[in-house]
Amino acid sequence: MGKKLLGIPGVSDAAFVSTDPANLKQILHGIAAKFYRQVDANWHDGWEEQGQTLVEYWNALEGPSNAVIEMCDQGQAFQRVCRVISTMCNSYRDLISTEMRGGTTATLAECDRASWDLLIEGQRVDFYRNTHLLFSYLWRYLLRSAAKSEALQDAHLNQFTKCAAVNDIEILDVMNIRLWLEKYTLEDLRWPERVTEVVSALLFFDEGSPLDWEMPFGPALDEGEERLNLLIENGNWERCRSQYQRYKRKHIIDRRFEGALDRRTRWDQIAMDQIHHMHSGRTSFESTGGIDYNLGFNFFGCNHLEGTEEPHY
Repeated sequence: MGKKLLGIPGVSDAAFVSTDPANLKQILHGIAAKFYRQVDANWHDGWEEQGQTLVEYWNALEGPSNAVIEMCDQGQAFQRVCRVISTMCNSYRDLISTEMRGGTTATLAECDRASWDLLIEGQRVDFYRNTHLLFSYLWRYLLRSAAKSEALQDAHLNQFTKCAAVNDIEILDVMNIRLWLEKYTLEDLRWPERVTEVVSALLFFDEGSPLDWEMPFGPALDEGEERLNLLIENGNWERCRSQYQRYKRKHIIDRRFEGALDRRTRWDQIAMDQIHHMHSGRTSFESTGGIDYNLGFNFFGCNHLEGTEEPHY
């Protein structure tokens, strides 16, 4: 029999496994590393393979994202959740530090095959491959859930706040604008319940499932709102250290014209054929058809070699 998996009370084994910080880091950064190798190898023509890797990346976020919601709903392992969301944010910066042809962020947004739903209180929400919207929601879900937990110390909540803030999250944005409006009109403005229902129905309408991320969804999570407001105003969170990692933009070249000859793509196969002839004994400059291999074009100004067609791009 295998060793029994240690878990977290109230949290499914699947959620526990998918939020293993070390394993998640290896998976997501491994995909980012593969993406870099693909773009570096063939920036101009490797877009199909690279697109498949972007699909793989987005789909790899499904398990940990839904696990974050589950663990927050159970009021468990908030520190683990913070580390998981930080890992996802860091991995995305790692991913987009490689810029593919057409743009990495723009291409990911167009990958229709990458699709999954965030499950929140019976609702299914599609973020349409918008990582900033997804990560923003997860950070705010963590902070609101943690703030209402009396067992959680302010020191930990300060840490979570710092990690969210460095990722450009609007921390105090309400979680569900429809629920917020209904509560505000009933409790603060003291509108009649019937009036509130009519106004809410006019402003917000259901479009079926899955819900669009622009439609209100999920819980209000306003139980700890006052605590979170006071903590942010206090400012102690600003002195905490975050798990933010910065990634420098990777240098990518067009290997049709640049880089080592043995890694060239497209028309530079002509040059490779000439190198083969050189190593076969024909080493004179004339035998190469006047090719200057350092510059990658015909030294004498010829457009093409004898017996070959001029390349088209």
